Amino acid sequence: MIPLIRTEAVDTYHWVDEDEFMEIYAVASSLPGPIATNLAGFFGRRMAGPLGSLVALLGLTLPSGVAIVALGGLYQATKDTPLVRDALAGIRPVVIALLLGVAVTFAPRALATTKGTIGVWLRAAFIAVAFLVAAFTDVHPAILIVAGAIVGLAMRGRW
Repeated sequence: MIPLIRTEAVDTYHWVDEDEFMEIYAVASSLPGPIATNLAGFFGRRMAGPLGSLVALLGLTLPSGVAIVALGGLYQATKDTPLVRDALAGIRPVVIALLLGVAVTFAPRALATTKGTIGVWLRAAFIAVAFLVAAFTDVHPAILIVAGAIVGLAMRGRW
């Protein structure tokens, strides 16, 4: 969903540039709730005020909500069939690829600095540490986000 929202907001409609989308994405990631929902609310409000936010949120959540309710029973009835198991086995790698695509798209801007090579290495090291903590511990993502803000403020001007 995030790659689709990025494509529409940045490439198709030019509501924001790549840098601003990354900043909006960072804020949307730090808020409670699904990131895509937070982005829809933000862009809806930006383009058409509070009513636009409401319409964007309904447009994002209502179709998928109806589909989940409608398909929930079908999934329960067929989840153990070879056809469904094989289809889901094919979908999972695509989801990972889409997430990695977002990471690859954001990486150059996350690493960009005016402090030269040392700044890039400091940011890359911080990305690696944050990934390891996120992947191999039970630290809540909100704590990582707050820690990231604290490190960013502590390193202000140095990276």
